Amino acid sequence: TIAYVPFKAFAGYSNQFQDDAFLEDFQYFSLPDVKFKEGTYRCFDIQGDSMTPSFVSGEKVVCSLVYNVYYEQLLKNNAHYVVVTNEDVLHKKVMNDIQHSKSVTLISENALYPPITFPIQDVKEVWKVEMRLTEDFKRNT
Repeated sequence: TIAYVPFKAFAGYSNQFQDDAFLEDFQYFSLPDVKFKEGTYRCFDIQGDSMTPSFVSGEKVVCSLVYNVYYEQLLKNNAHYVVVTNEDVLHKKVMNDIQHSKSVTLISENALYPPITFPIQDVKEVWKVEMRLTEDFKRNT
């Protein structure tokens, strides 16, 4: 079962993501692929243009939970993640520098947005992007 976290819930998500009552308000769905049968998944809305051209506003990403004890090993450079910080929910590419500086740098694909570096202790959750859900068929033809 995949919890859908709409953009309007992002503001409260970083403070309430562990609250069962908060999570009960989300819509849940499943996908037929066997890879979604085990694990913890969330679906997040994409908002804005920071990840264009790869992702556009209005799309959704289905993500698998990356457990915090494995961040150093599992966060792969230039892979797409949804990162939950103390302040925000961000979809970005990640540069993992946990081993050397105990930080991660979040990178937008749109060059108008500068990279943002966070101490790893400010990262509450990380979700690896597994799939995109889109209604924009024109982009793919």
